[in-house]
Amino acid sequence: MATTAMSRLSRLRTSSSIRLPTKYRLYRSLVAAILLYGCEPWTIHADTEGI
Repeated sequence: MATTAMSRLSRLRTSSSIRLPTKYRLYRSLVAAILLYGCEPWTIHADTEGI
């Protein structure tokens, strides 16, 4: 599902009119949320927490 969400953002990734910080925030809210859903019991270390 995360791969599908990432592929749907392909036009966003190549768009030069959207700034990088905005692209990153969209990635975190749309793709990373799907990717990390259900992994609450996993151990996340401080150095990997900021995906």
